[in-house]
Amino acid sequence: MKLTYMILTTALTLSSTAVVWADQTHEHAHQPSATQTQQLIQTQGVVESVDLANKKVTIHHDPITSLNWPAMTMRFTAEDVALIQNLKPNDNIRFTFEQKGPLSMLQRVDIVQ
Repeated sequence: MKLTYMILTTALTLSSTAVVWADQTHEHAHQPSATQTQQLIQTQGVVESVDLANKKVTIHHDPITSLNWPAMTMRFTAEDVALIQNLKPNDNIRFTFEQKGPLSMLQRVDIVQ
């Protein structure tokens, strides 16, 4: 009886430790890795909207293979509002950004004619 109790207690302890460890080390698929935060990414897209007050621009961009991202619409942040002040919806743009944690920070934006 004592042996069964000891085995059961040990098994429960090990399984709960594994669950806690897995929870603490879990990373979401959309979170960038350390290598992604250190590179500048160049791509192109179409401006959906511009929010000058919050220094944000929503862009529907092409697939970004280096990040394993499909084409999608997402918000990008500009440190300096001057970078996005001339943009308007439906502008075709070529842009460079850097992934900094959860933020996609614009580094350069060029309107393509």
